[in-house]
Amino acid sequence: MKKKIGVLTFHNAVNYGAALQAYALERYIEKKGVDSELIDYQNPYVYREPTLKWIWKGKNLVWNIYNTVEYPFWYKRYKKFETFIHKVNVSNQYEKGNFPKYSCLLVGSDQVWNLNTTHGDFTYYLKGVKDVRKCSYASSFGTAKLDDKYKDDIRNSLQEFDVLTVRENSGKKFINELLPDRDVELVLDPTFLLTSDEWRKIAVKPKYNEKYILIYQLAYSKPLIHYAQLLANARKCKLITINGNPRQPIKGINVLDAGPDEWLGLVEGAEMVLTNSFHGTVFSIIFKKNFYTSLLTHQAERNDRVMTLLTELGLEDRILLDEMNLELMDDKIDYSVIEERLNKLINTSYNCLDKVIEI
Repeated sequence: MKKKIGVLTFHNAVNYGAALQAYALERYIEKKGVDSELIDYQNPYVYREPTLKWIWKGKNLVWNIYNTVEYPFWYKRYKKFETFIHKVNVSNQYEKGNFPKYSCLLVGSDQVWNLNTTHGDFTYYLKGVKDVRKCSYASSFGTAKLDDKYKDDIRNSLQEFDVLTVRENSGKKFINELLPDRDVELVLDPTFLLTSDEWRKIAVKPKYNEKYILIYQLAYSKPLIHYAQLLANARKCKLITINGNPRQPIKGINVLDAGPDEWLGLVEGAEMVLTNSFHGTVFSIIFKKNFYTSLLTHQAERNDRVMTLLTELGLEDRILLDEMNLELMDDKIDYSVIEERLNKLINTSYNCLDKVIEI
């Protein structure tokens, strides 16, 4: 059989981190000269085309009116994501488990093993898939605790993997408990596999000429908004928020329809980034930005991946607290120290992935 790798991940989610990590992993494998493609499997709870029927799903009239107003921006953003992901190789669309023959199936990154997100879809565990080499790269469970009802199926599925790598300490702990005799490597998110220059080549430069502080939130954070506004006033900068919620007004520019390449440009061009997103943190580091990360309070189980990264790099002081000294927040990050640590982690990740794709 001709050597060909099929990558199974959340490539089609309208989510910046999901799209960029899928792009990075496929692009890296292409750079190594290995034939590969993203498998176009579409879990209905991960992939959603925005329709008026879908956005009018709630009973709250005000919520539905806001969603209707925002719908044109959502749809425009959705089409930009579709265009972006096809910059790399994507397979034909396949149903659950009905994949063509590959020499290797590579699962990850992202929260592909989060059964709450996928509603119990074991496709991302390659359950029932036979006669193929199975590997994971930086896969995540995205939860603080595994549901007991799934543990046996998870154990049976993962023990068939030839290589297991995860991106956070909790994932390594889960596998060590289920499969104590297996080696599990901790690796970086695929977005770190490409250099900052490679990301800059595809980033779309923002149209704003003034200096700005960027906000990117997964969930509303009062301290994040508070300090972003204070810093913007103190530095005489504009305030830009990506996909901000109009129900929580911010005195600034709200960008609602950015594609992944435009998102990259907004992060790269910012004076400072305030975020509670893992990939907002990742690209702040890749582009050597001064940044602060606010931890999620309502989805605390999702904090482990960002805490793992910040701890490994010695950047715990960039966690945004409820009370901060505004003057100290102007302290710049010494990226010469961070880069040395990061390069070691990147090289470890290269080595782990190269062993998979070169076999």
